Amino acid sequence: MSTSSHSASMKELALPYIDALRGYAILMVIATHVAIGAPMLSGVVRALVDQGQRGVQLFFVVSAFTLITSWHHRHDGTLRFYIRRFFRIAPMFWLAMVFFMFLSGWAPKYWAPEGVTPNQVFLTAIFMHGWHPASFNSVVEGGWSIAVEFTFYLIFPILMLQIRNAKQAVLALVIFYVLSLVCMHYFYLYRTLIWPDVTQDYLTWNLLNLWIINQMPVFIIGLLTYFLVERFHNDLPRWVYSVTLYSSTLMMVLISLRPDPYNLFHELISIYLAFAICFGGLLFSLAGGAGKVLVNRPIEYLGKISFSAYINHFIVLGVLGGFITQSIDSVFPQIGRALGFYMLYLVLVVSLTALLSSLTFNWIEKPMILLGKKCISSAAFTKLAK
Repeated sequence: MSTSSHSASMKELALPYIDALRGYAILMVIATHVAIGAPMLSGVVRALVDQGQRGVQLFFVVSAFTLITSWHHRHDGTLRFYIRRFFRIAPMFWLAMVFFMFLSGWAPKYWAPEGVTPNQVFLTAIFMHGWHPASFNSVVEGGWSIAVEFTFYLIFPILMLQIRNAKQAVLALVIFYVLSLVCMHYFYLYRTLIWPDVTQDYLTWNLLNLWIINQMPVFIIGLLTYFLVERFHNDLPRWVYSVTLYSSTLMMVLISLRPDPYNLFHELISIYLAFAICFGGLLFSLAGGAGKVLVNRPIEYLGKISFSAYINHFIVLGVLGGFITQSIDSVFPQIGRALGFYMLYLVLVVSLTALLSSLTFNWIEKPMILLGKKCISSAAFTKLAK
């Protein structure tokens, strides 16, 4: 692919390897959550599957990459950017809020040990639940990542004013990582003063690990990868991309197989940043033409519906998970809850999730995205933008 053709494809914002990476990201996330129903799964497979939760960080890296690509090639400006993002995320997320409230109501649960409150519902509805330990995952399963993503949307135009090349991206990476370490220490140290209404330390600990401040370095890796792709595309020999692909994959496997994957270099590098660097390597490699077998129609399609799939797989597990596991146990009692059971359970959950997500993608996501485009192109908006 020539530089000109690559730039053209960037303008069209239709990059197959981006959809493929989103597909792998949602597979990783589903693989982790399905493993909860297979407690006898152990060894290397269990270690790898447990780190499938890093698929969320892959989403973040890819999101930052696509946002900056769109920003540079669409020249939408801040208001159009916000409208596109709102219609892309809010309708499906609000529908998920309604469903999960219908499913579990106000009852106490792990992420809301004292029950769901109206305040938590309100914070979730305005995407601010990522700033309070008792709210950040209380209403919608996995909703913390939506809060992080939406907060990144809010600050993204500001970042674009400051980060315009790879050197500035590296500087931003250092600044945000130092900030994340400082905030992790002092916010936890003074947690009772900052959040006096939260008595469960595990909620605060999880928030500080997962909130936007600790995930910002992950997003910055996506921005940095964009500049590297723009700078080096078609200037490097093909073997460089292949080596980067294989070494990034190997590094992820080695981190996953460590006895304590969270303790990297005496905790100087977080597991989120470590995986993000590897994901950046994968993204850079695929953009350079390596790993073509990894970019195929099925995984691309799964990537296209990945936002719906992220929300819907929780629904499938919550509503049908017990029925599916009991059915497998009764039909194949000999496989127990180990590898065979896990693989069958995973295939069924992915299949049902893909089916449901195809419906919500076509009936909810696409119409809302189109509505956002119509709002942007309307005469009233054009007058307002001026």
